[in-house]
Amino acid sequence: MWEINPNELTFMKELGIGQYGQVRLGMWRAQHKVAIKAIKEGAMYEEDFIEEAKLMMKLSHPKLVQLYGVCSQQKPIYIVTEFMQQGSLVNFLRQKRGSFSLGSMLSMCLDVCEGMEYLETNSFIHRDLVLFILH
Repeated sequence: MWEINPNELTFMKELGIGQYGQVRLGMWRAQHKVAIKAIKEGAMYEEDFIEEAKLMMKLSHPKLVQLYGVCSQQKPIYIVTEFMQQGSLVNFLRQKRGSFSLGSMLSMCLDVCEGMEYLETNSFIHRDLVLFILH
């Protein structure tokens, strides 16, 4: 099941604004800490989003943020993912720039490569990685 009942979500504090909308910390079923992303209307074609979500639900790897599901029966649409305590990887790297040892940087690179290799073997390209490379 990839459709989450929005009544199972408790919205907590705002974490920030992403490319497609607001991101909030929340609880799912009162027991799982999650990130809830509200998709701005017009940010994506709804049909494309639903197809992408169905595909993403099939993907699972320890080096990837897990998609738990979506709330697509109302507006705005919500994406519910695993909560990452340190926030997005790109923001974490920018905030901690210059404070990583060579070993920790290589370890993070290996982790990212493992996750991206898994996606590639499933014919999936991570949108954020493409944007990061282009900048």
